[in-house]
Amino acid sequence: SFSRFQKSRRFQGTARRMSDQSSVIHFNHAGASPSPTSVIQKVVDHMYLEQRLGGYAAAEDSMEEVAQVYERTANLLHATSAMEIALVES
Repeated sequence: SFSRFQKSRRFQGTARRMSDQSSVIHFNHAGASPSPTSVIQKVVDHMYLEQRLGGYAAAEDSMEEVAQVYERTANLLHATSAMEIALVES
């Protein structure tokens, strides 16, 4: 039942990571659901990096971390290479 799911540890952990959304479950993940706090913090951190270094330098500084996203996504999806992964803005 919903109440059993709502009380589960998994739900509680996810709810804590959502910004001001601890009482809501979103099933619409087509780019419209709220972002976890960790994602928002990463975006804010990058904006500060851009402010400090400039956009191109910040992008260059983040290249290794971005490459890891492709590698981890490939691993998660059991792709043979990160070259098989395409991530796009939504």
